[in-house]
Amino acid sequence: MESLILKLEKNSSYKTFDPSESETLCYVLKGKCKLKLGDEEFIASTNESFYFLATSEHRLSNPFDEECEVLIVATNSYL
Repeated sequence: MESLILKLEKNSSYKTFDPSESETLCYVLKGKCKLKLGDEEFIASTNESFYFLATSEHRLSNPFDEECEVLIVATNSYL
């Protein structure tokens, strides 16, 4: 397992990840974050989380007007 805290400035995004066999947990520590997973989009706010199998292309972004911080934990190292 690998973990990191990702800080996204307002109106920014992180890189797009290719599909993998990784299980991924993203826990929002501050602000709001959007996950695009394949053709679907999800939004989580402070103290909410995303848990998914990374078998589709995926990307985290912050299209909102405040910084967000997300704790990411993934089973296979691909961060």
